[in-house]
Amino acid sequence: MRHVITFTNIDEAKYVGGGMRMLESDVGLWVMRDGLLDAVGARKTPWTHLQRGYKAGQKTLEVKDATGWRIGDQLEIAPTLSPNIGEASWNGYDSANITAINGTTVTLDAPLRFDHPQVNDQWTAEVLNLTRNVLLQGTETGRAHTIFMVKRPQTLKNVELRHMGPRQKKGDYTDGVLGRYALHFHHSQDGSRGSIVENVVIRDCGNHAFVPHWSHGITLQGCISHNTWEDAYWWDPGKGNQTHDVLFDRCVASRIQDDPAFRGYRLAGFNLRHGNGNEVVDCVAFGVQGNNDASGFLWPENSGSEGDGSNTVWRFHRNVSHNNKCDGLFTWQNNDQRHLVEKFVAYHNADNGLEHGAYNNSYVYRDAVIYGNGHAGVQIHAVSASSRQLAFENLTVNGAGLSKYALEFVKHQPDPQQATWVENCTFTGVTEAAVAFTYDGPPSKAKRDWVDVVACRVLDDSQPFLLSDNLHPDSLITVEPLDGRTFELRRADQEGERISQWNARMTVPASDESDRPANGKRLLQKTLVENFTGYQAKPSSWTIAFPSDAKLHVQVDDGELLFQSAGKAGLALAHPKDVVSENVDQRVKFRISSNLPLVGLFARRSESNPESFYGVRVGVGSSRTLEIFRQVDGQDAVFTALGSEQAIASGATYWLRFQVESRERGTDLRAKLWPAGQQEPADWSLEVLGNHERSLRGSTGQFGVWIKQRGSNSRKIWCDDYHATSLTPVPPAPADPR
Repeated sequence: MRHVITFTNIDEAKYVGGGMRMLESDVGLWVMRDGLLDAVGARKTPWTHLQRGYKAGQKTLEVKDATGWRIGDQLEIAPTLSPNIGEASWNGYDSANITAINGTTVTLDAPLRFDHPQVNDQWTAEVLNLTRNVLLQGTETGRAHTIFMVKRPQTLKNVELRHMGPRQKKGDYTDGVLGRYALHFHHSQDGSRGSIVENVVIRDCGNHAFVPHWSHGITLQGCISHNTWEDAYWWDPGKGNQTHDVLFDRCVASRIQDDPAFRGYRLAGFNLRHGNGNEVVDCVAFGVQGNNDASGFLWPENSGSEGDGSNTVWRFHRNVSHNNKCDGLFTWQNNDQRHLVEKFVAYHNADNGLEHGAYNNSYVYRDAVIYGNGHAGVQIHAVSASSRQLAFENLTVNGAGLSKYALEFVKHQPDPQQATWVENCTFTGVTEAAVAFTYDGPPSKAKRDWVDVVACRVLDDSQPFLLSDNLHPDSLITVEPLDGRTFELRRADQEGERISQWNARMTVPASDESDRPANGKRLLQKTLVENFTGYQAKPSSWTIAFPSDAKLHVQVDDGELLFQSAGKAGLALAHPKDVVSENVDQRVKFRISSNLPLVGLFARRSESNPESFYGVRVGVGSSRTLEIFRQVDGQDAVFTALGSEQAIASGATYWLRFQVESRERGTDLRAKLWPAGQQEPADWSLEVLGNHERSLRGSTGQFGVWIKQRGSNSRKIWCDDYHATSLTPVPPAPADPR
């Protein structure tokens, strides 16, 4: 049985839009306050895939799942053609009705007009079932809308919404009416928590499809937006519009358009806006049209910086973006939040599989497969943020004879503060170069390229590297191959061995001995303990270094190590004499007399590079909370810090613990802080996982207490009960030959 509600006699020109009041002019379904919509249709598989590739002219197809499908259902079959075909690559849909069905074999009322090939022997076309037996609709000439401003959760399952989302004439073109969308949760806040939108189809609509706007805790599962206008999954930008704890699970964005097409700048299937705890998992976008930087999935600029405590750190896992007019994924953000984008697939997009900007950020792209995109597999505008590296890990990029580049580094806006990290990636099938640096503007306006390429492979005869003549002269590309020596690439007019095919000069850096104990040094083994007793003035088994010109008064004071200003602000590094370590777990007890000095711990400070090390530090007051930092060539950068509510007090005694450990994906840094006399907390206060700072990676060096004093000699820091434990396993002693 089919249940249909149709809104008729609608004049879209009379819509007012916006606001929090129900308006007679804005005809649609309004669910307000304690209202409840419980709309549940017959269950069916909302979308599936073809079992294999099919040629134009065929009418009988096998799909992977046709549960609940019926004769007469309308199907849409996604385009999968190569981008070198042209428009059919993103617009080559087939639409037909089912005339017969036998298990997973369906017969259509019309033959296929387009080929739908299986791509890379892996991916077949999606098949969308657009028919539901519960239908809410406007008409082709008068589109309606639905809006929920509610205090209780809603349920929509297996429902079809058609001819929704009104548009109005604006000059020669049209615009969607503000706030009048196909399915719109509006300012429900926590009232919408628990709402379920499952297997809902929105089709042939003139505005945004699914809009959870400042409405939290909504699950959208198995939903489809097909042949709609504006970003399909979206909510308003700006402070006060944040949405939390939304889940997009197995949702589809298909044939997304704008009017006019050239105005579809950054049009997206999924626009991943600001909020906390949001997830997009196992979703797919294809047929997104628009113009420059349009994409299947978009992280837009400004989101996460509205000052409302929200961010744009979505859980992004196992999503697919293919056959879009421009990009598969597009990012344009400036922040140091750690975004992990993993296990995604991007293929047959007409421009790039992934385009990553804006100026500096710290995204990690991991375990992705990128195939056969029109220009590049990955195009990179951004550089690493100062606190965390931008990283591309375990990517498989196959140009399929279509993409010029696997990774293309283009114009940057700022100079990088640290290298971009490319690790364990596989490249093949590109027409020009696997990793290319293509800035072609005036050299005087170039910004430095700084990239580390580690353990990557080129599987065929594709050219590995290509460097533009116009790169900044300080650009540095360091390559650590799976086997063979590390080498560095620079511009072709600089020193080194010329590699003409790469348009580059190659040098082999001198061996770095910083990871080996120098003469007279010994590696830390087991645990070193120092309680600063038995000394007359200074601890003879410790070295006190003063990196700045100003020295501090350092002496043993009643069994504690006292650091006191000598009249000028200064820095002191106190470390066990002639002992070094790579991986070390340290703790120290301390107290601070007043609110300006800082106390901390450091590690991996080598004699060959004494201005570089990892550290943790803390001071008294809300502006000097615990923070993990690194210093490289004398320049500090903070990775992460505690909030102001976790400040410490002057005169009180605390424990500080700092752990530095090399792991497979980089260096892990952990810190915790707690009052003396209390039990050590089980959890770390701060963590930085997988840091890739090149100058400190795997380095063996000094470790100990870090102190920063101010000018007044009344400001004092006392340290006591220092412990350092090696985290590097000690090799077993050789067997007794007897």
